[in-house]
Order: sequence, then C-alpha cells, then structure tokens
Amino acid sequence: MPRAESGPTRGGRGRLRFRPKIGASLAALVCVAILLALGNWQLQRLKWKTGLIEGIERAVASPAVPLPGTVEDPPAFDFVRVRVTGRLLHPKTLYLTSRTLDGRVGQHAITPLVRQDGGGVVLVDRGWVPADWRAPVTAGGVVQVAGMARLFPEPGFFTLDNDAERNIWFMVNQAEMAAAVGLGDVAPVFVTASPGDDPSALPIGGIPGSNLSNNHLIYAITWYALAVVLLVIYGIYHLRRDEV
Repeated sequence: MPRAESGPTRGGRGRLRFRPKIGASLAALVCVAILLALGNWQLQRLKWKTGLIEGIERAVASPAVPLPGTVEDPPAFDFVRVRVTGRLLHPKTLYLTSRTLDGRVGQHAITPLVRQDGGGVVLVDRGWVPADWRAPVTAGGVVQVAGMARLFPEPGFFTLDNDAERNIWFMVNQAEMAAAVGLGDVAPVFVTASPGDDPSALPIGGIPGSNLSNNHLIYAITWYALAVVLLVIYGIYHLRRDEV
C-alpha cells in the first residue's frame, strides 16, 4: 500500500518575506533623508573649515602689511597679518571675560591704539591676562603692534550682553566699545596681537584660529552610519515568515 505524502503542518516555519508597512516606511524615509542631509552639511562644513585653516596658515607665514588708514573693504582684511603704530591708551583698556589659556581662566585685554599716521583708533586685543590683572593707569609711548586683523563677530544666539558700565565684555563690538571708551572713529577691524619676544610677559598674545578643530569628517561619517543602521533595522523589522 503506498504511503500517503504528509503535507505541511500548520504553524511551521515558512519562507521569509519583506513586507513593509506604510507608516513605518514613511517615517524611516523621512529620518534617513534628515540623516543624509546632516551628513552632506558636515561635508560642506569640512570644506569650509579646511579652507579657513589653510588660509590662516598662509596668513601666519606671510609678512605683516601696514593696516590702511581707512579700511574700505573690512572682509578682505579678515585673517590678514598687519602692523599698526601708535599710542596705547592703557587707562581705557576693556576686558573680554571668560577666556582660557593652558587651562587657566582669565580675560583678554582690549586696548585702544591711537594711530600715529592719523588713521584714527584701532582696538587691539593684546592677549590673555589673569582675572585680577589691570592695565597701567597712564598711556604708554609710541609702539608698533603686529598681529592679525579680524572682523568684529556677530553675536551668537547664546552670547550674553556686554556690560559696559562694569567693564565686562563677552565679545568685541565696534560700536559698543567705541562708545565705552569715548572714541568715535574706530576702525572696522580689530587687531589680535601676536606673541611677544617674552612668552611669559603679560598680556600673552596669540594667533587667532591656530587651534581650530576640524572634526567635520567624523561628524559626517557618524550621520551616514546612523542612516545605514536605521535602514538595517527597518529591513529586519519588516521581515515576516509566511504561515504554512
């Protein structure tokens, strides 16, 4: 008597199939698009930051040029090595608070310099000083300051307001600082003084932007990796076995 073939039993393990759900698919599509956009944005930031660092390195290696008496195109002088000659008005020094140097918290001394060539006044960031340091009470003689010209920055969303009455400044501001020191004709760029011959002499000058970090490639890879992980999870979640 021939044996009867046994058919598949109910509840057996069937074939895996990809069965996506509309809601989850739309949510995954939106999330992946956002992650990819963030990765692309970080690549754009990488290109911008790389160019900025290369520009600073070229500026540091180039000789200092005289800062014009009238700066017609301020953006063209951002991160340009310059030199200015004049008298520092020490009694009118302003203090940029919450600045660190080698782990020490202090401030930066911003001193107006009256130019000898009649070009008005330039604010000079002379560098880091301890929190209790104060500038001399009398004006000094004629000096030449070499450093990097910088544009006055725009305040960020979380930037605190300057307190001119208490001489507490959170960012350099052309109009506010000019009013605080009673000087109307202030150059549209300020100068960050380079380190002096004695690196321990106060204030301690520095090169702006020389310690800029550039982690945008890592950030981009992270966003792209998250997009891949999300797609893998999405695929696994929608794998279903046929019932037999």
